[in-house]
Amino acid sequence: VENDDGNNIGHLKVSGYENPIEINGSATGIGAHNWTWAKAQPWCTGNGIESDPYIIEDIIIDGEGSDQCIGIYESNEYFIIRNCSFYNSRVTATDSGIKLLEVSNGKIINSYCLNNTVGIYMFESSYNTIAENSLYNNSYYGIQLYDSSNYNTISDNTMNYNSIYGLSISTSAPLAKKCTDNAIFKNNISYNENKGIFLYYSDNNNITENLVSFNDVEGMHIKWSDANDIYKNYFLNNPNHAADEYNLMLPGENYWNNTVIGNYWDNHSTGDADGDGIDDNDYTFIPGGSTPPAVDYLPIYGDPFHDGGKIHIDGNLASGNKSWIWTSTRAWCSGSGASDDPYVISDLEIDAENDGNCILIGNSSVYFKIENSKLLNSGSGSMDAGI
Repeated sequence: VENDDGNNIGHLKVSGYENPIEINGSATGIGAHNWTWAKAQPWCTGNGIESDPYIIEDIIIDGEGSDQCIGIYESNEYFIIRNCSFYNSRVTATDSGIKLLEVSNGKIINSYCLNNTVGIYMFESSYNTIAENSLYNNSYYGIQLYDSSNYNTISDNTMNYNSIYGLSISTSAPLAKKCTDNAIFKNNISYNENKGIFLYYSDNNNITENLVSFNDVEGMHIKWSDANDIYKNYFLNNPNHAADEYNLMLPGENYWNNTVIGNYWDNHSTGDADGDGIDDNDYTFIPGGSTPPAVDYLPIYGDPFHDGGKIHIDGNLASGNKSWIWTSTRAWCSGSGASDDPYVISDLEIDAENDGNCILIGNSSVYFKIENSKLLNSGSGSMDAGI
């Protein structure tokens, strides 16, 4: 497996091989492949309730040209698929590593879907979580939400090197089956051969803190959709970062910033006179003919990524690169400093090189957390520390 260059499966989880699996939650009768049948298999445990979900884990499935590696249909049971690898389901347009049809209460975590038509395909499926998965080299999309797939959480996934889109959210019936109210955050959506993110007749989705970079045609394209919130995303090295296409018959307006912050665009840097981390001029390069025109009124100013240097935050400052307001515009800090939404500084690696502190916070009474960071070689002074 580690040397199978033809299928590019060198990073598959080390686990047991299984044949393609279908589970139909509403199936009955002798031989029905429902959850009762699934629980009797060696690859499934649990009882399908919130406190004890069915768990499918540590399996590898070669789809061998079938329509899915694992398919779950018509199910409201609680289940988790984790630490699995699914590949080579790629004949028709919806052939998938994981296929969910009319499914809710599922979680797909830390799994690989590659060399399929679609990595993860969801049809009329809502209230599911897709997190920390790798979806690449699929001939259509990394993840596709289709026809009334609502209230799903798509977070911390890598959707790279797919032949059309990294993420597609769309519908076959624009007036009846829109995909709405999905939360799309902290994903890496890069190096796809067409667009990073594509929305079609999809409304009220929240899209934030995603890295959208190096896509061959466009970073993000919204077509005939309304009331989507797009903010604190990072658009880098796309030929065209974004488009917001307008339909005269079904007008809509999407929001490219919230009340405090917009997005980072690597082709926009005009100045930040007050030092609040927000560019002084709007970002207007979002074509598509929308009315009113698509504009990011609060674009992030300056490179938002951490450069490895030491961090000093002074709570007494109202602006500037040592203030909380500036810090909160950086990719490595989220939140607002409130008790129910603290600032979160995360995923840093700082080497102080035996001089001072890695992170110094002073004069501060806001709520904050520091997590998932490596802080090394602070100075030898009595007040020097990692934090």
